[in-house]
Amino acid sequence: MRFLCEFEAKDLPVSYRIIFVSMIKDILKKEDEILYRKLFIYGDDKKNKATKSYTFAVLLKNPKIDDERIQFEGNVRWFFSSPDPKILINVYNGLKRLNTFSYREEKLDLKKITLLPQKVIGDETVVFKTLSPIHIKDKSGKPLSIRDENFSRELNYISDISLKNYRGYGIKKPLRFEPVNMKKVVVKERISGFDKGEFLYIEAWKGIFKLSGALEDLRDLYELGVGFRRNQGFGMIEVI
Repeated sequence: MRFLCEFEAKDLPVSYRIIFVSMIKDILKKEDEILYRKLFIYGDDKKNKATKSYTFAVLLKNPKIDDERIQFEGNVRWFFSSPDPKILINVYNGLKRLNTFSYREEKLDLKKITLLPQKVIGDETVVFKTLSPIHIKDKSGKPLSIRDENFSRELNYISDISLKNYRGYGIKKPLRFEPVNMKKVVVKERISGFDKGEFLYIEAWKGIFKLSGALEDLRDLYELGVGFRRNQGFGMIEVI
């Protein structure tokens, strides 16, 4: 299940994803604190770093960067997807009650929210496009190119974890990733608690690709997203 929100904003910072991460957490805390604590708090008020069962993407029309700000045309288009109805309904209902969201000096005015139709996946090979770029890394944290021999292994690794956290069991059979028309992007993000400088630069991939696997896995990954940092605005995909 997925929906689209349109927000009005004058511009956005280059590291805009943190705004939407904060918005999701704020909405869930107000709508269902038990669910919020389950997703974000571990044990004795420690941060829960486990992957969550949702992803999102931000689309801007004709973006232009000027002095750490992004200028764009029209509204901010924000897509949200989750296979978990409890998460999706709480975020959706919270947004319906939201007129304006503020994060530090940033402000988003909600103009429209639309439930989106679900694409049907009926084949074990599907052509997808990215709505937000896919980030894959190895165990040492090194970002991997789609041409790296370990890319497929790490894609299967994180997909297995994402599926286990959502439904209790992982991939039914190995996934096969085939790039069709993809390019590398470097995303600049301001990360709280990151001690290697003010910003974190994240290598990721956007474009069109084929993904093969078990039908149930493909259907769930379509809603969960693919790769690392899905809950931070990476890895949202669409069937084409």
